[in-house]
Amino acid sequence: MAKEILAYGFNAMANAVIETRGMPEFTLKAYGFRALAGASIDCKGSTCNIDCKGNACKGVPISVAKSSTLNLTPKECDPNDAGFLLNKKDPSTGVGSKVQGINCPAVLYARADETDEQLNARMQSYVAAYQQTEEYQEYLEIEDIAQQESDLYIDERLRDYEMENEYDDDEDDELFEQENNQYLFGDNVSLQTQIASSLITSNLLTAIATFLLTGGLISFIFNKYRNDYKSLA
Repeated sequence: MAKEILAYGFNAMANAVIETRGMPEFTLKAYGFRALAGASIDCKGSTCNIDCKGNACKGVPISVAKSSTLNLTPKECDPNDAGFLLNKKDPSTGVGSKVQGINCPAVLYARADETDEQLNARMQSYVAAYQQTEEYQEYLEIEDIAQQESDLYIDERLRDYEMENEYDDDEDDELFEQENNQYLFGDNVSLQTQIASSLITSNLLTAIATFLLTGGLISFIFNKYRNDYKSLA
């Protein structure tokens, strides 16, 4: 797992399951709108540095094992901090009140008589309860709308790309034809003009040849019969 995670975008780490697994030090900077919606963080055997902005960490469960240390920003979101104030709207969650406009995560410290497995079960119970809330259902709806918009955008860009390629292919064919004509016939003579001129010349020569052959045949026949007539006379 990365030693540092930067969750700067909308839903950047939504539904993520983050486990430090004994990593000496881990840093998470969650600044994006609902960056950790539906996510959970298991800080076990590590020093976890978690920095929250806006609603990026709102209600996100962070389990802290006995072998771990949590450095949370803002520090007033940490239940062990002297400045911690419980959220009066829903005190049962154990989440702190907003600190200068920043929503707090739900920090779950291991109790004195609690094993790591029991702590994990408590966190999973919190996650399951959160997924039944209206807030989580709203997140799912927003996620679905965002996905549909993303798919629509991709489809539109693909269509634009295909149309541009089709137009470029036509242009390339026309350009190739022009360059080919220029190479074969010079700068000012197109292939169509050359073909038309050749056809006119060919037809003219055929007509002249036909006229000469026909005239010669008639003259030959006339002279033959004329000589025959003179012999009879």
